[in-house]
Amino acid sequence: MSKITGVFLSVLLIFAFFSCQSAPAPEPQKTSSAEDRAKADAEASAAAMDALARMQNGGVPTAGTPSSGNQPAQPGASRPAATQPAAPAASAPAANPNRGEPVWVASAESAYPRNGYVAATGFGNSRADAEKNALAALISIFGQSIQAELKILSDYRESVVNGRSDVRQSETVSNAIKTFSSLDSLLGAEIRDTWFDSARNTYYAVAVMEKAKTITLYADTIRSNERIINDLVNIAGLERNTLEAYSRYQFAARIADTNRIYANILTYVGDTTSGINPATMKKGDDYRLEASNITKSIPIGVNVTNDSQSRISGAFRGILTEAGFRSGGNTSRYILKIDVSLSPVDLPGQNNKFSRYVIDANLMDMNDDTVLLPWNINGREGHLNQSEADNRAIRGAEEKIKKEYGGILKAYLSSVLPSY
Repeated sequence: MSKITGVFLSVLLIFAFFSCQSAPAPEPQKTSSAEDRAKADAEASAAAMDALARMQNGGVPTAGTPSSGNQPAQPGASRPAATQPAAPAASAPAANPNRGEPVWVASAESAYPRNGYVAATGFGNSRADAEKNALAALISIFGQSIQAELKILSDYRESVVNGRSDVRQSETVSNAIKTFSSLDSLLGAEIRDTWFDSARNTYYAVAVMEKAKTITLYADTIRSNERIINDLVNIAGLERNTLEAYSRYQFAARIADTNRIYANILTYVGDTTSGINPATMKKGDDYRLEASNITKSIPIGVNVTNDSQSRISGAFRGILTEAGFRSGGNTSRYILKIDVSLSPVDLPGQNNKFSRYVIDANLMDMNDDTVLLPWNINGREGHLNQSEADNRAIRGAEEKIKKEYGGILKAYLSSVLPSY
């Protein structure tokens, strides 16, 4: 330490001593303790050392040297621990760090309020899965009854589409087919938006039905369907007891089923403006009952060749009776023409005898000699002798007829579209 520095330090110490001596005496009740005096001496020494450091460093305190409480903090000086801001805590990663997540992902109702919409969100590993799941979630809002009814509607549309190429339709029915085959199971439902969450590698979609548009769409569809039904069942007296009339009533029954589904959905979305009342609408079963009554007035003849014991004829007649049709003769408009073929089969190396049967059954409309429903079966049976092999073959044919033909006939009568 230089002499000048030593002298300066001595002067400072003497100044600090006399400053303490000249301070006003404390009040008796606040007598300073030895600890307070020691603290004051330490502060004085620190001030002296700070002044010395400033002199030696051109007026700038050295790093780590505390500045006087009355001096402004200099650039680079450490802040007291009491005022230093706490370091931010390490936070857990956000659930979805992606920006721009649509509000409907968490809650469809946030973007599409209940008073104006029916909406649901779905997700999946692909966009197609997300959209499918969103529509499924939307349908589930309507409850189990609507879901079951939509299956009926899906079956109806399938039969409509399948029958398009087989029959001629009036303009009214043709327009109905075009409409129904182009619609989704839930009219008015649409995928309004999709979003990809890259953090989770998941697609989201929101399915929406706007209530105001839904009411208009469903009400218009119901009224259009009612016009189709009226057209279908408007049958002249002479044509009433025909398979044509039967198929018209079956078709009308399916459309009536869809109308009740649509009316129930109207009720769910709070329709008060369309004037459609589900309680006053005719049910599909009302038309099916009339179709059943028609079958009781339709005679169908059965004409079988090569049926020595009438076993094949009996099997077919039983099915027609079970379906509700009257037994007819050869002069009936409708005749089920059946050809039975029975022949031995030679299988080398076999001790048993085998017989093969072939059954061709064609339901005919004799008015124009057209085949309405063709059907064919065949099979093979064996036994120790040929006679028993033939008997087993006929029995096998009977069993197959009884097991299969009733369903084939019912499916035909229920799905064929009217040609008029």
